[in-house]
Amino acid sequence: MKEVIVRFLSGVLYISIILFSLFMSREWYIGLLFILAVITLNEFLKLVSLKGIIAYIILAISFYFICYKEINSSIILILLSVTILVNLFLIRDILVLNKTSLFKSKRYFCIIFYIISGFVFLSLIPFTNKVFEPKIILGIFILVWTNDTFAYLVGKGVGKRKLMEKISPKKTIEGLSLIHI
Repeated sequence: MKEVIVRFLSGVLYISIILFSLFMSREWYIGLLFILAVITLNEFLKLVSLKGIIAYIILAISFYFICYKEINSSIILILLSVTILVNLFLIRDILVLNKTSLFKSKRYFCIIFYIISGFVFLSLIPFTNKVFEPKIILGIFILVWTNDTFAYLVGKGVGKRKLMEKISPKKTIEGLSLIHI
């Protein structure tokens, strides 16, 4: 029961921070995403045993150019296509081949097209015709939070079979199956 209370309280805190930044202004939202991207990038670099500042420089440059400069939409579509392709290969490696070697063998490729581009595209979602629309991203967050919550509850309540203990030891197949409903 203590775990549920801690998860609930931390969830309320995180949601409050996201909602505050989202409805304050575009800069608050992008700033929060940038901070979260730095934290995520730091964790990923530890995971793949990589040190240095090159990845952080790439992150900062990517955020600057995508968020604050006029970039041709065809370049963004190419970046999105490559990002989707890299993510499909990562999913294939994890689910079909049951390995995580791509994460380590092609570290910078994953850093750019898995971590960095994910946050960059997340920063672009609430913009419609160059106008910041926080309700768009709020709707997406609500869908993700709801799905996550029920997957956790189902996995915790009836989950018996572990999904991939090497990656996430407490995730169950029953919790994952909620995603497909």
